[in-house]
Amino acid sequence: MLEYIYDRLGTFIGKAVKTLLDLGVDGIWVWDDMAYKNGPFFSPKHYQKFVKPAHEKIIQPFKAKNLPAILHCDGNFEPLIPLIIDAGFTAIQPLEAKVGMDVRKLKEKYGDRLAFIGNIDARKLSGTKEDISNEVESKVPVAMKGGGYIAGSDHSVPPSVSLENYLYFLKLVKKVGSYI
Repeated sequence: MLEYIYDRLGTFIGKAVKTLLDLGVDGIWVWDDMAYKNGPFFSPKHYQKFVKPAHEKIIQPFKAKNLPAILHCDGNFEPLIPLIIDAGFTAIQPLEAKVGMDVRKLKEKYGDRLAFIGNIDARKLSGTKEDISNEVESKVPVAMKGGGYIAGSDHSVPPSVSLENYLYFLKLVKKVGSYI
């Protein structure tokens, strides 16, 4: 039954994205939360059997045109990353720091096959300027080496982050993370 559900879902969304491509869409962003703080909701074996074929149907039209396919997945889904790459995703986001995702480690391991978006701990943005500096300066220069990184928070920016802190974060990212 699960195979049938994922097959139908993948087929339906796969057909929908072909229409989007015809309308000029130049990439796809798939929201598919498959993990929580302690790891994926299911084993890599189950991802391979049930979810990956659906993901492939959804992103194949973009892959065929060499267009980006980004996966949004909260939680610690690191054990699934090799399969996510194999499915054809070209980037992952948001890389939750609070569950152990670390763009520096991921960049070293998968940076030649995958781009990264996020991983700046949103909780640190509520702290001091020093907290923000430590977070940004320890991650952004490493993650951006060789390209393939977009700085961003690891989750929704909470209301506890002041405008002053957020503007400081943006200014700091532009300072230490510019590709120009």
